[in-house]
Amino acid sequence: MRTWTGTWHNQHGSEIHIDVGSDGRVVGTMSTGDGVARAQTFPLVGFARGDLIAFSVDFGRFGSVTSWVGHFVHEEPANVRIETLWHMATLVPHPQRSDERWKSVWTGADEFKPGPTPSGHVRRQGPPMLFWE
Repeated sequence: MRTWTGTWHNQHGSEIHIDVGSDGRVVGTMSTGDGVARAQTFPLVGFARGDLIAFSVDFGRFGSVTSWVGHFVHEEPANVRIETLWHMATLVPHPQRSDERWKSVWTGADEFKPGPTPSGHVRRQGPPMLFWE
């Protein structure tokens, strides 16, 4: 049985806490597990329809917004997840320069699993995700 409402974590230690209303509106928060915004909480809004979900987070004070879109996967009781693709747009330092505009859009994939981040989770090593400070 599919249930969106609750806490989910991704492979980077970020957590989303979501609640889905009867109209399919998604509200909640995201606590980041990576980047300069690590361990901070941001509002999350979106929509869920059937097995589909789309949500966005405004990392405003870090100069970026990110949207995830994906679907609920329930292959067996032990293998429930939300598979998503994301786009992050950051502020362009010189918006008048067209050659810089698309350098500010990043993309990737996240897989969210039910529950909080496991206590033994190892944070990603190497450079953090980029946000304008």
